[in-house]
Amino acid sequence: MIRATIALCLVISAFGCGDDGSNGNVEGGEIVLSARLVEGAQTPAAKVARLGYGFRAAGDPFAGYQLYCITFADPPAAGTGTAGADGQVVVNLAAQGIPFGCFVLDTEGDPAATVIFMSGGEESQTITLTRDTDFGNIDIDLANGVAEGDVGSGGSLGGSGGLACPLGTWFLEIDREDCEGTTVRIWIAQESDGQYVASYVIGPIWMSNAGACVDRSEAGLPMTESDGTLTLEIQHDPVGCPSTMMAISLTPNSDCTEVAAHSSYGPCLSCDEGQCGCEEGTLTCTRDFVMTRD
Repeated sequence: MIRATIALCLVISAFGCGDDGSNGNVEGGEIVLSARLVEGAQTPAAKVARLGYGFRAAGDPFAGYQLYCITFADPPAAGTGTAGADGQVVVNLAAQGIPFGCFVLDTEGDPAATVIFMSGGEESQTITLTRDTDFGNIDIDLANGVAEGDVGSGGSLGGSGGLACPLGTWFLEIDREDCEGTTVRIWIAQESDGQYVASYVIGPIWMSNAGACVDRSEAGLPMTESDGTLTLEIQHDPVGCPSTMMAISLTPNSDCTEVAAHSSYGPCLSCDEGQCGCEEGTLTCTRDFVMTRD
């Protein structure tokens, strides 16, 4: 496992204001997103630096990595840009005034990180922009798959209100022994071919590779759909036993304000927190919970 830490330093500065589709007032017009993909660190010190209280030099560029963004339009639009030798990337996206989210893809085109946008004490995997935007440095943590960015005046965080069911973000607070204030967010989008994709963010949780309580994410996970229930698979313990998968099924209620979630993983020696083992024992561990639309 590559141990680079992800943080997404997006200092958004808007520029240009013409009358064409990219910079005018036409909803769904094309906007240009630019950024530089570099190695960074998801640590308390790095977060302080991202908020502007210190300085942290940019890491090595991730040449050949991609920034992939997808909108919540009907039909959805997507855009991808590949970073050059200096990590600089440009994405053209039909997303003016329309909520969208982004992933970082590796050189093989596989999802490597989820972009999380932050504004003050709030955070979201969905953002809305009205004009071309330069995100500055995107600092990538391949070990934990998380990207965090500070949103300036050029954009606004977006909730799930007004989006077709079950698109948007689903939220849950959980109690854990390792870190306080842990939450789970599952972000669901739909691609132009109808395929549902999801990313999840859980944190803070203790990650030994970071030596701290940090966020963990997997991005661009395919979902299957059957009779109104969506199912995805995630790694239950990516450090201790990356081969053990957890299946999570999500069934929205009639007004799409909550989902009944069911998780299942195993085989385990024990279902106590952190005691499953690695493909040992005979137990299948399950849990039922309710997530609310964020």
